[in-house]
Amino acid sequence: MAVTPVPTVALETLAVNLLTEVTRERDYVAGVGVTSRRVMLLASTFCDECLLTAQGNGWVIPRASVKSWLAAHLRKRSVIHRR
Repeated sequence: MAVTPVPTVALETLAVNLLTEVTRERDYVAGVGVTSRRVMLLASTFCDECLLTAQGNGWVIPRASVKSWLAAHLRKRSVIHRR
């Protein structure tokens, strides 16, 4: 996959795949397979914050980093929804 300065369907698909790998939730039937509704909602934010800022040689994201990012954003969303 090439580095891109703008969001693309391929980049968002990559985001969904990466986030799906670090969650056990499977409550959304996608075009291929099953993922999480929350993953689908957060994929574009993950693209903006993590994938679009990657440098040409920066395409290594540790699993722990993806997991931490997802956990932080899920906490943030749950706080917002409680208000």
